[in-house]
Amino acid sequence: MSNEPNNSTAPAKMTKPAVRFADVEPVELTREVLGDALLGPAHQREALDLQVSMKELGAFLWTLLEHRDDLLNADITLEIFGSPDAHPTRPGPQLLMSCTGLFQSTNLGLRDMSELWEDLEAGKPSALLAVILKLLSYFGNLVHLNMRECRLHELPMFNMLFNDPKVSPLDGQPTWNRPLHWKKGYPGAVLHEVAGKLETLQMPMTWSIASAISSPPYKTMTPICHLPGFSQLRELAIPYAAVIPRPKTSLRALPTSALPSTLETLGIFDAYPSRFLSDFLRAARVAKREHGMLKALEKVEIHCNDSFPVGGYDELEEVAKHSNGFAEREAHYFLVRLGAVTHAVVEVNEHIYIRPSERSMLAVYPSPRRGETRKKMEKAPLEGIPKKIFQQICTSICGGQHDLSTQRDLINLSESCNRLAPAVRYVILQHVIVDITRLGSLLQYYLKYRSDQPQGSCILEITSGPGLPVANIPDGRLISECEDRIFEHQSEVQSQAEWLNDLVTGNLEAFLGLVLMQPPGLTDLRLGRSRLHAFPLLNRLFNEPQVVIRRGGYDWQRPSPWSRNYPDEIFDWIAPRLKALELPGHWDMVHAYDPTGVRLMPRVATLKAFTCLERLSAPYDALISLPGLHVPSGAVPHVPIENFPPTLQILVITDASRNHRMFQFLEQLLVKRKEKGMLPVLSRVEVCSGNRLEPSLGNNAEEDTIVANGRRLGIEICFG
Repeated sequence: MSNEPNNSTAPAKMTKPAVRFADVEPVELTREVLGDALLGPAHQREALDLQVSMKELGAFLWTLLEHRDDLLNADITLEIFGSPDAHPTRPGPQLLMSCTGLFQSTNLGLRDMSELWEDLEAGKPSALLAVILKLLSYFGNLVHLNMRECRLHELPMFNMLFNDPKVSPLDGQPTWNRPLHWKKGYPGAVLHEVAGKLETLQMPMTWSIASAISSPPYKTMTPICHLPGFSQLRELAIPYAAVIPRPKTSLRALPTSALPSTLETLGIFDAYPSRFLSDFLRAARVAKREHGMLKALEKVEIHCNDSFPVGGYDELEEVAKHSNGFAEREAHYFLVRLGAVTHAVVEVNEHIYIRPSERSMLAVYPSPRRGETRKKMEKAPLEGIPKKIFQQICTSICGGQHDLSTQRDLINLSESCNRLAPAVRYVILQHVIVDITRLGSLLQYYLKYRSDQPQGSCILEITSGPGLPVANIPDGRLISECEDRIFEHQSEVQSQAEWLNDLVTGNLEAFLGLVLMQPPGLTDLRLGRSRLHAFPLLNRLFNEPQVVIRRGGYDWQRPSPWSRNYPDEIFDWIAPRLKALELPGHWDMVHAYDPTGVRLMPRVATLKAFTCLERLSAPYDALISLPGLHVPSGAVPHVPIENFPPTLQILVITDASRNHRMFQFLEQLLVKRKEKGMLPVLSRVEVCSGNRLEPSLGNNAEEDTIVANGRRLGIEICFG
């Protein structure tokens, strides 16, 4: 939370520096010394700042019991940190006797003592903490509670913030798993009673529940559903995962109606930019301005995790500035203002500066005097180069090598100068060549510099080796960012689950789908140096496997990774956008053989999905079937001409044989063009011979006839 200037005329309360309970030496644990160390001298206990480790709750409670009279009328700040011991120590008889006497005299307002007393005798941290909170609230005035350095799993009191688990439509499992030690009622009841006095609350930043694993397998971090009883709360600090759920189709985000009406400042920590966070901020603004809710809420502070890319903050920055707030990308900080504009807050390197908003931006950032701009240009001549010229320089540095692994010089240059970085990244991302096993790294680069991606046409070329490609399992931060993209593009719940599962387990098809959706101007996809089996995305090109009676088996075999649904949806999304496509040059499936031992190579059935395709490069085996191997009786031995996109202008057939099947295909193409006007804009067909085992049956006369017939129809046919 930000430290705002205090203009109140009330006298400042006397406070002493906070003392961590664990810092007190054991030899000093006497009643007088420990009381003075923790609470300060009796005449200065108007405001107390207490800090205690979860491992020292028993000794801390004993001290408070002995000095409970000194807590009267004190405004108390309590900070709890750390984790409790794995095996709690039973409290001594003196502590239990003191608690017994206290309960008999005051009861601390607790209704049901049986469960609490049972856990207290066992030394469980939840019971010790419940008594501590009630003690501080009953005798003093507990107004500030800081549990930032704790873990959600170890604090059963927060059970009151959540609804009961329900069955998720995503995977049929509970939306979250309530731990066994959360099922007792007294911790939540204590927090509900204490909440009425709290003015500030900092919740645990480690917002996860141990052993609560969702499908896909990552920690289920449950968002807050309601905040009952916090009738005086002014400042609230919560982690991103307490606001935005994961997976997002199973749970709702924190509703703005759950926030207390007295709340003035909401801080969201360890955040990252996402559409869901932007939607939450807009909902809070609408709730305040249009529905009369959150009347006291003035601002929302977004503290982003510095490990997330700065380049992804565009939408969040727009939301902040639209509300007269502030955005500091390098500090990973955003201020969204919901009330009257009084001041702006900027957090830089853990320091907080207050800048009055009454001062104009010109006053804060005065215009340079005459001559200063010229001096700056003299100091940095590179920055004076026009963008187009600088891009040409970067292209020359690239030297025609577009493989991302060889662009270290350009990548380093893009990191060294903020002004020139967009131009450099434009050159890097305009034509990318990447090995399929490096798609995760490319995806990270895309997400990090989303705002610098070329808006015009760009090229993506993917290569793959002979074996089945294997990727490394991504880290949690990349998965978190990718979730937003998946939920933005996927509509079917089952497809989302499949995609997330593959993403978590490092399946390359999951990365490929996300990579294809990043460049806004991707119109040229080249897979010529890849193998067909690595791209389940192309499943839509083929018919269902059919039985070939002559061979006693199917015409092709669909590998098991090709049975998922989300690659088909990715194909439907990308196909209409492509103007140039190069199909995999190695047209085969790993371990796909017919009963006679012949490798099965499926033939393309249709290309109609590519409604804007102008240039197609495909291997011979993708367009023309081997005799009797793939084709059931009576079927056409090549891709039907009517199944090519009518926008096609250039067709390139690689690794081709000049045999009668090749010439039959070309003749059919010319006949369909002449008689039915198919492929009206096709102007060139290139037939590139390869190193094939079967002999060529063509001759120069037959080739000349095909070329001449094509020229009459305006199609240039070239054999090479």
